[in-house]
Amino acid sequence: MVGVDQGREHEVVILSSEGEAIAQRRVEHGGAGLRELLAWVRGHGGGSMDGVLVATETPRGAVVEAFVGAGARVFAINPKQLDRFRDRHSPSGAKDDSRDAWVLADALRTDRSAFAPVACESALVEELRELGRLRDRMVAHQGRLTNQLEERLAEVWPELLRLSPGADEPWLWSLLQRTPSPHRARKLQKRTLAALLREHRIRRITPRELRKTLQEPMLPLGEGTWSAARKEILMLSDQCRLTRQHLGQIEDDLKALLEQAIEREDEGEEGGGPCDAEIILSFPGAGLVVATRLLGEASHLLRDYRRLRIVAGVAPVTKASGKHRMVIRRKSCKPRLNDAVFHWARNAIQKDTHLRRKYDAFRASGHTYGRALRQLGDYLLRCLCAAINSRTCYRCPGHLEIHAA
Repeated sequence: MVGVDQGREHEVVILSSEGEAIAQRRVEHGGAGLRELLAWVRGHGGGSMDGVLVATETPRGAVVEAFVGAGARVFAINPKQLDRFRDRHSPSGAKDDSRDAWVLADALRTDRSAFAPVACESALVEELRELGRLRDRMVAHQGRLTNQLEERLAEVWPELLRLSPGADEPWLWSLLQRTPSPHRARKLQKRTLAALLREHRIRRITPRELRKTLQEPMLPLGEGTWSAARKEILMLSDQCRLTRQHLGQIEDDLKALLEQAIEREDEGEEGGGPCDAEIILSFPGAGLVVATRLLGEASHLLRDYRRLRIVAGVAPVTKASGKHRMVIRRKSCKPRLNDAVFHWARNAIQKDTHLRRKYDAFRASGHTYGRALRQLGDYLLRCLCAAINSRTCYRCPGHLEIHAA
């Protein structure tokens, strides 16, 4: 058994089948360090990785891919589980890297059935997952930028926020790029503003309304304040525009990858049929983001409904003791997958009358908005697993219920 506590330097412990530490060392993170680590572990395994079991806290990363590529079986232990196993050996709460590596290996030795091995995924799935996560980071980054721009405009140019309260619209960024201060904005002609609104297809605001807003008296601020604010507004609007462009490029790449997944033949499936991506996209409410997250985060679980609903966080947690029984929401799950299923259910009730009736029935029985959507998301996952196992796309309301029962 090999326990790896990952960090800038990886602490590695090798245990025997009886739980005795055979060897221990610290390896620096890097290409040379990982090659040295593999050679060291292979040397203690008789020159082969066959039968080597590796325990780590994270299911992905260079260390995991290196061991999987070398032929070892890697098991990811949740940090909460590791904390419980650590208490089993040290109730005082002592913690250090070498102790964690030892606890990881010992937990795998004694409770291997409680952990699932890291799945080997195709290059397409890996790229989908990484691009999907990059998209999420870009969306969060854009949110931070627009919040900063909104805050700055509220301080020096609040009139514009009546037209775009969140400062998150491309037409506003284009306007600020042309005129980052009211001094220049007052000189813009009506035809220039009309061309700007027409370019961004903005119809809720007329050129006259926009020009009237720009002509309003500005705040009595000093010239130095205006000069600094003008530079900051120009930089923030340019960053917002550039981030939006990068986000569009990432989404185009994700669409291309999904198209590749649909076009690729499923050689391992008997009888052919649609691929997983095509089946997911056939469901109402499942668009680019939902399909990307389901395939990228849980491609190896799409045929196992029980594990999928647990990882997605829609399976409730029951706590019972004696006569006391309580059912609560599951919080130990993959947040990105949980978020995708929640918004999938939210979109589905707007596009499918059958799913809308199910949601209304959940609300009528006393469920809150969030719980009703989780219940519906659980139902959608059950139908999705049935569709993938039977190699059929979503066609009409309720046609998968027999397979999903």
